[in-house]
Amino acid sequence: MRESFPTIQDLGADLLAIAAEPPAVLRAALASEATASYPFPLLPDPDLAVITPYGLADPAETDDDGRPIARPAFFLLDRQGIVRYAHVGEHARDRPALPALLLALETMPG
Repeated sequence: MRESFPTIQDLGADLLAIAAEPPAVLRAALASEATASYPFPLLPDPDLAVITPYGLADPAETDDDGRPIARPAFFLLDRQGIVRYAHVGEHARDRPALPALLLALETMPG
């Protein structure tokens, strides 16, 4: 998503990411990456307060501390907050193809 963010912005959209990791773990992971900066907000949700109500916590997979791992999910909301596109992965690598996300953005009403 980092590489595609300019295209997403050109389509008039904003992007934010939510991660299930605690802030310190997220910071350490970002610091260890060669390109650690993200051009969009990356928000920690260690208590799964956002992830759980949307059914995104995967009880079949847990981290080293026994906490559920979040399924990858992508939601596109219009300016009124209506979900116009949703993809919830079945496993950690199940993500929509970028062309599908861009097409959804290009054709999204509102």
